[in-house]
Amino acid sequence: AIDENTEQLEAETQAYIHAVEEEKDKERRLRKALSINAGIHNGELPPGQRKENELVQNTIQSFQHEIMSLETACQEHEKELTNLNQLINEQSRISETLSLQEESLLLEYNILEKDAKVFEDIHHQLAQQCLSAERERSHLSHVRLHSTLFDIFVDEKGVRYPLINNLRLSHRPKNDLTWIEINSAWSQATQLLMFMSSTVKFTSRNFGIVPLNCAKIIEVDSAGKKMYHHLGVDIESIDRKTHNTDHIIASLRVFYRLLYQLFLHVKGSKVDIGLAPFEMSSHVVGNFNLELIEDNDDKVWIAVVNCIASNLRW
Repeated sequence: AIDENTEQLEAETQAYIHAVEEEKDKERRLRKALSINAGIHNGELPPGQRKENELVQNTIQSFQHEIMSLETACQEHEKELTNLNQLINEQSRISETLSLQEESLLLEYNILEKDAKVFEDIHHQLAQQCLSAERERSHLSHVRLHSTLFDIFVDEKGVRYPLINNLRLSHRPKNDLTWIEINSAWSQATQLLMFMSSTVKFTSRNFGIVPLNCAKIIEVDSAGKKMYHHLGVDIESIDRKTHNTDHIIASLRVFYRLLYQLFLHVKGSKVDIGLAPFEMSSHVVGNFNLELIEDNDDKVWIAVVNCIASNLRW
């Protein structure tokens, strides 16, 4: 430890001696400069030093010019520094503004991310609902609404009346079969005809249907004249002439013509419906020509009603 302190003391002593020498040198140069300056002002320089004095003066002037140039450069640098400080301050303000905008954008981005997540969840839910709806639609497409709303029964042997929603279809009343039931049965049949027409987008050119109470088929001829064909007896009508009706064969022929128009429309579409139980033409169903059957031939007309009911069920 003593050796280390000794070395440190020697180093400090040498540094002190060196500093003293530098101060003595500065003092000598200062005295020389002062003596030269005093000689210049008093004009008492020896002849050998005048030339040296001129060199000193030239050097001093050169230094003075350089000092002036440096002062000018410093002033310009100060102005430039001021401008740079102003630019730095402006950039700082812009940086602060951009930082605030960046924070705002990040906040909005986070909100959008949350909204996007919510939207994705909603989209997934809607996609599932659409898939479920499509499955339900596919199931419903296999459901025959006509069969659901209208239940038609036909006795293949022809012993019993054909039924539509448990109502007997017939061309005339007999025994316990009254006009009230016949009216309701053909009203159901015309409603089925309307429903089927709406399903296949069919509109008759010259026939219209009024299915309420006593169902009516309105026929419009080429002159625009309307004729009403009653599929039963309009009991509530003020016109009592229809109350004496024995049968609805004429109206049944019109009903068949409308059914045949619908049949041709469906047959002309691209829907595969197969073959009807009984072939149909303009006036023929199965083996029966409706224009040639006598009105009082009840047995044949019952068979005709069975054929019409079978094709309605088809």
